[in-house]
Amino acid sequence: MGQTRDEITIVDFERPLTDAALVAALVDSRLAEHAESRPGDPLPRPERMAARYAVASRLGEVERTVVGQRGDRVAGFATWEISVVDNPQLVWCHVWVRPDERRHGLGRRLLARALDGATEHGPSEAGFGLGLNTVVGQEIQVLVEGSWGLKTVYTERVGRLVLAEVDRDAMREALDARIGRLRQGFDFQFFAMDDVPPPETGFELTDFVSMVERVCNLMPLEDFQLHPEVYDVPMFHDQVERMRGQGWTIWNYVAIDRATRRSVGMTNVAFDPADPRKIEQWITGVLAESQGHGLGKALKLLMLEKILAEVPGALFIDTDNAVSNAAMVGINTDLGFREHHVVTCYQLPLGRLRELARI
Repeated sequence: MGQTRDEITIVDFERPLTDAALVAALVDSRLAEHAESRPGDPLPRPERMAARYAVASRLGEVERTVVGQRGDRVAGFATWEISVVDNPQLVWCHVWVRPDERRHGLGRRLLARALDGATEHGPSEAGFGLGLNTVVGQEIQVLVEGSWGLKTVYTERVGRLVLAEVDRDAMREALDARIGRLRQGFDFQFFAMDDVPPPETGFELTDFVSMVERVCNLMPLEDFQLHPEVYDVPMFHDQVERMRGQGWTIWNYVAIDRATRRSVGMTNVAFDPADPRKIEQWITGVLAESQGHGLGKALKLLMLEKILAEVPGALFIDTDNAVSNAAMVGINTDLGFREHHVVTCYQLPLGRLRELARI
């Protein structure tokens, strides 16, 4: 007689997670998802991925993971998160199932369990994104836009800069010319993680954090229906501690107005110092009243110069922007970023998602 496959057991948990066997199984599944969703990219270090489960969720956010286990193997998982500080009405969902476990209803079961868990926090809307660089992402897009009739509310462009292709002499020339002109009105400060510049430099953390919040709320949302983002000093320290706990570092460059000593623009990146092949570009932005001077491009050039000089193992930088953010897409294109793939995002009433997914 042939062997009967183990039944799938659905469990959910919140971080930090102390079950070593479950963490190992989750890391294995996350690596498999990474290999499928980012073909050709270097896989993250398993140790760093395991460290992610040892730290709590982001301050101001409720997050849980739902796991479908077949024996000691994770057959699939779903994550959901709600930013209870600024957008408690929206639960963001992500579901992934191993290729050999698909088309048997596991994805629906995981999504159902995720939405059940989120319901107690009172969201009325649900959102999710689809990477269109994979076959499964394209297939699900056909389902949600064809059969379900959903419309894309936000399209994210993921750009990639291959560092081996950077003309360093041209970059240095462009940076010198730009910074030489801007130095008349602005200073530029670098700091890593929470090692903020000392007071005598004129840098003020509360002012910097306020600027970051304002910059984030300048980003185009396209047709997303969201409340303004909230970011404060406790959230800054929480973010640093979570990244530190996961083995990451964050680098920041800040533009400071010489006349007012106020932070007016910034760019930051994050990477794993033990394996820095892939650098993630996070936020780049300039306050509305300080735009028009070329500060955004100057900040990105400063950061690029530092990465090239101090992170020899870096292979490329990835960044994402709304496709409608023409100014930032233009800056990135000028710097050599090319479109790597796009992600389409959807938002709909939570009850409607249940109906469409038949859960």
